[in-house]
Amino acid sequence: EEACKQGRERVRAVLHGQGLGRHSADEVANLGGRSPSALAVLLGDREYLMGSRLCATDATAFGMVAGALAPIFRFAAHAFGTRRKTSSRTAVG
Repeated sequence: EEACKQGRERVRAVLHGQGLGRHSADEVANLGGRSPSALAVLLGDREYLMGSRLCATDATAFGMVAGALAPIFRFAAHAFGTRRKTSSRTAVG
């Protein structure tokens, strides 16, 4: 019980230190919604982020988008079809 309490306090301190713990749940959802929107604007009509060829930036963005689409985060993903569109562009196979 005490170890769990200390663990939660550490997590709260880390989240506060990096900024996420300073916002309400609604603010976090709003901030999270900006990222896929910004990615969509950056991508525009291009096939890849940095030009006509797949590069490390695309791979990094894919990893972040795929993580955001994980079942635990689906509550926020439904409003951003762009996430799925971007993920499918960089999918291998």
